[in-house]
Amino acid sequence: SYEVHDPNREQQILNKIVRSNRKNLKDSELQTLFTKMIEFYRTTEKARSLIQHGLDCNQLPKQGSFGFFGFGLIGASLALALKEQFPGWNFLIHDPNIKINEFEIWNKTKASSIFQIANFDQLKDLDFLFLAAPIDVNFEQGLKLVKKNKITLNLGSYQDHIKDVIGFHPLAGKETSGYQAAQADLFYGKTICITHFEFTPHEALEQIKALANILGSEITTTNNEIHNKSLAYSSHLVQLLSMVLGLTLEKNNFYELTALIPNTARELLRLNGSDFKMWEPILRKNQKHILTALTDFEKNLKEVKVLISAETTQDQDLQEALPLKNSFRKANSHFSNIRELFSKGHQIYESIYHKRKAK
Repeated sequence: SYEVHDPNREQQILNKIVRSNRKNLKDSELQTLFTKMIEFYRTTEKARSLIQHGLDCNQLPKQGSFGFFGFGLIGASLALALKEQFPGWNFLIHDPNIKINEFEIWNKTKASSIFQIANFDQLKDLDFLFLAAPIDVNFEQGLKLVKKNKITLNLGSYQDHIKDVIGFHPLAGKETSGYQAAQADLFYGKTICITHFEFTPHEALEQIKALANILGSEITTTNNEIHNKSLAYSSHLVQLLSMVLGLTLEKNNFYELTALIPNTARELLRLNGSDFKMWEPILRKNQKHILTALTDFEKNLKEVKVLISAETTQDQDLQEALPLKNSFRKANSHFSNIRELFSKGHQIYESIYHKRKAK
């Protein structure tokens, strides 16, 4: 293998571009444009290197079958990526929420009609079954399919100790949900976390790792407990912060002040475009770790508040702590309080990314 990132070489290219003849662009504009292009090609080059490595492993046959239980953004992006490398494989999809007519149009345009809608009982005797539905649906229904297939991979952001199910969580996503938003390069340069593989036969594990590389992804391995605890901090907490930020902006009438929201805040708010149907079971299942993450965040936030305002004592600050943790504990069986936060965050997201464009 070789080093994809060569800063000296990239700077030489940028200097050469700036010295070249042009009519319309300033030096700074040229540098910005080509820096973005170089970053894109760097990511693509690294992903293609990983893909080639996965293909060179000769772990996967030229003929086989993939099954998808659930077909949202992640499942569909996965299918599109695999289609490019395994055009001779069969792709079976089961998702009761799919509208057939709309899907067929998308399938013909995006996948040359290679994906086949299947009923639940047809997802059997497959080389790979991907559990790609919301995690509660995976646990309630998808597990009935596990023993009927060779390798079952759980794509969820929460992993449970289920016999014969290996965690295969892509740390990737977008602010929009659904198979219509899928893209084959979604996993380029991202990490796929493989968990609960301790009792997986060596040959099967090597196939799973090759599959991750073929998506253009790096691989990390750990156990379910570390995965769930880590994601509570690095993903689930961030989603909640996005929701709270949306609520805070909404309460301060930022619908008419979206021009004053910088890109860093916009990027955080983009998370509110994801579907709460996906997030609700994650918040339930990983509640213990999420509460711990919220407690840690509250503690650090209080310390920052004390540092900023010398007039606020630590005791007063404790009384003024964010109520989100208590909202978790007091929420009813439908998570109504959390849903309200999500709804407010989604409203401000819609205001920024859709209403403003329509003007």
